Amino acid sequence: MAKKKRGSVKIPDARKLFIHAEGFRLTSDLLRAEVSAGKDIYLFAFHANDAFCCELFLKCLAAIRAREHPPGHKLDELFDALPEPDQDRVEYHYERLSASDPKHASAGSVSPSQSNSLRAVLKDGADLFERIRYWYEGNFPHRRGDFKYPILAIRETILEIHQHWTPNVENWTKPKPSPRQKLK
Repeated sequence: MAKKKRGSVKIPDARKLFIHAEGFRLTSDLLRAEVSAGKDIYLFAFHANDAFCCELFLKCLAAIRAREHPPGHKLDELFDALPEPDQDRVEYHYERLSASDPKHASAGSVSPSQSNSLRAVLKDGADLFERIRYWYEGNFPHRRGDFKYPILAIRETILEIHQHWTPNVENWTKPKPSPRQKLK
């Protein structure tokens, strides 16, 4: 039976979505360090986490702009659904952040698109999250898997809109005390 095509997804709470994405970003940083240290057991978890993190930040930016996003996990479609000024801003941050990384510059030569532009990275890895979750079934052809710069660029764009959203990483799940509790 074929999957039914769903319509757009209702607009979630952007702040909660940001906090959720931030947790996956921090996890990506931990996993990236393990993969860099040669611990390949973390490779697929890193790629899946990174792709999902990128997806969550894209959906957060759509929610901030009170726009419904396309259903699913396709990174290129989520990006294309953003307003053009937001796309331009994300691309600006992507170029700024990735420009000084020689490893990033050479990574385009091994990608399916042979390009390292933001749009190429999102297109090459558009369905990575869906495919890599079941890698052991053999449905994971070569795709990009490190979304460090797209994640950071989308996050920078979000934080330009809501500077106060930078979470207190240690205590973001704990409720804040009321003014009355602070007096005690």
